Amino acid sequence: IIIFVSEGLILRLILARFTEHAVILGSVALAFAVSVGYGFAGEAWIVWALLVPAAFTGFASSALQGLAANRVGDDEQGELTGAIMGGTAIVAFLSPPIMTGVFSMFTDQSSNTWPYLPGAPFILAGFVSLLALWPYFWARSRSKP
Repeated sequence: IIIFVSEGLILRLILARFTEHAVILGSVALAFAVSVGYGFAGEAWIVWALLVPAAFTGFASSALQGLAANRVGDDEQGELTGAIMGGTAIVAFLSPPIMTGVFSMFTDQSSNTWPYLPGAPFILAGFVSLLALWPYFWARSRSKP
């Protein structure tokens, strides 16, 4: 319900008020903060409290798709959608084994190599979301205004 309200109703208002660039940066910054918050959440109420801001982290993908769709011709829209879906599929394929491995590393108490931190996959996800800004800024610096 929260995602329906945020993506279906509030996103239009946000995009009308702010540029796509600002929405992307704000959404990714929020994704980082929420993911790290989940990673360090020691109480269930913290997770519940983070659900509302977490619903707004999807704004970045919607703004990116809109920005990209405006930069390509009508005859290239299908290729763009295919490229976006292909990237999404790769991430969906790679994330579970990576995050499971990170979880295993940080919850294995038989080894004193890593601290006990079951939220480590969420923290990693937060930093990965920040890393995703690198290709965005690279592409933005190379594109025409």
